[in-house]
Amino acid sequence: MAKSLVFRKKMADKMEKLEAEIRSFLLNQGKREIISDGFKISLKQGSRIKITELPSSNLKQLKLPIKQKEKLEKGEKP
Repeated sequence: MAKSLVFRKKMADKMEKLEAEIRSFLLNQGKREIISDGFKISLKQGSRIKITELPSSNLKQLKLPIKQKEKLEKGEKP
């Protein structure tokens, strides 16, 4: 149980340091929020940080139809 308390204390200290780094980065950049690697990180009232996971991209939305291939299959000129 003592190891668990020590671990939690270390994690709490690390979290405080990371939050301070994020907060100072946002303030230095003059931004209220950033999007990074699928997460939106926002600076809220009272210098609190909110991290929101963004929905993943639907790869079907990125698919572009290629009409030239369709024309070639029909025997038309490109």
